[in-house]
Amino acid sequence: MTPSILLFISTYILILFFGKYRTYIALTSGVLFVLTGMLPYSELFSSIDFNVLLMIIGTMGLVSLFTESKMPAMLADMVMEKVPDVKWAAVSLALFAGIISAGSREFIYQRYEKKNICGKIRHSRGIKQYN
Repeated sequence: MTPSILLFISTYILILFFGKYRTYIALTSGVLFVLTGMLPYSELFSSIDFNVLLMIIGTMGLVSLFTESKMPAMLADMVMEKVPDVKWAAVSLALFAGIISAGSREFIYQRYEKKNICGKIRHSRGIKQYN
């Protein structure tokens, strides 16, 4: 196995077991990648996908606001009042999450892909678009 794969696997395992320190583990692993030469310093900033980082930061912000609004607790209470037991509550919540996910995906598709905004972005990066 190459050292980069070993470092990646060990980082993943450490994050699984020590989730409280995942930031420090990930940063240490990133520094080790650069210091050992597995990732040349000249390619450091070009290898970071800032679109993904900003998407994750935005998602974390929305999740934080959603949780603070107490909406998940209210939805869970509403579901528990309507179903006879925990099994059906789990099924109902999974179905509800699927409907929300599919609805948001369809909304994004109608909003952006029909106007070909996403296609232009994908094309400019050289990413193949499959329909």
